[in-house]
Amino acid sequence: MFSEPEEVVDYVWNILNTNKATLGLGFVGYADETLLPKYPAAVVSFNAPVQRDLGPTRTFSLTFALQIIIYHARLTASHRTRTKEDMQIAATVRNKLHEDYRLGGGVIFGFVESERPGIVADAKGRANVATILFWTGTSRAAL
Repeated sequence: MFSEPEEVVDYVWNILNTNKATLGLGFVGYADETLLPKYPAAVVSFNAPVQRDLGPTRTFSLTFALQIIIYHARLTASHRTRTKEDMQIAATVRNKLHEDYRLGGGVIFGFVESERPGIVADAKGRANVATILFWTGTSRAAL
């Protein structure tokens, strides 16, 4: 079971990076990635601190929250560049993550709880058409 946030980020990043061609992604970034060399791009990072609650039999119940931003294209790109197929990448990424709700046994259960399309600024302040996926998972760690 994962007990640290970076273990979850690493695992999800590896899934997306290993499958980026079949997911239709040109680049997969990690955490506070500032360079997006190729679109569409996905950046995996933590969305919130780890939530720890007392669990059964001398354990902590841990809740992890990840954010996966899928940058479809810069807002200055033509509408033709931002096709419906690009927008469907979010569903493809969600479905890939839902193929294994346990992340290889690292969590008890995890899933994409929401998808929010919109305009997101990158690290350089440029507007991008994007979809933000929020993934939540639970795990346990010994006290």
